[in-house]
Amino acid sequence: MVNDAFSPVIGASVVVKGSTNGVITDIDGNFSLSGVKEGDIIQISFVGYKTVEQVWNEKLLNISLQEDSELLEEVVVVGYGGSQKRVALTTAISKMGNKVLENAAFSNAGQSLQGSVTGLRVVDTSGQPGESPSIISISR
Repeated sequence: MVNDAFSPVIGASVVVKGSTNGVITDIDGNFSLSGVKEGDIIQISFVGYKTVEQVWNEKLLNISLQEDSELLEEVVVVGYGGSQKRVALTTAISKMGNKVLENAAFSNAGQSLQGSVTGLRVVDTSGQPGESPSIISISR
């Protein structure tokens, strides 16, 4: 599976339509899905790309994903499970725009959050380059 630039899409969702039979693509964009019958519809989806549906005809699939130019609704991922639309959220949230990430150099994404999100503490515990920091939410 590749996108328009012919680079693999890692972690794309591949499911038999109307079932829970599914897998995600590997680091090379490949997948293997068992229990598929001839004529089943295979759905391939990934955030930011249009969903592709292809009928399984017992032959190797070579799928290209196209970028989805439609805007996504804003979705908030919450720490206590699930996700919901921002308009339905009843608890306090912090929002950080992508300008913070674009205008500064950080060695990891965690450091970009430090000082940008209220109530969030980012601590580098090892000091080693490339190590993930500890991210702690400070409740009030």
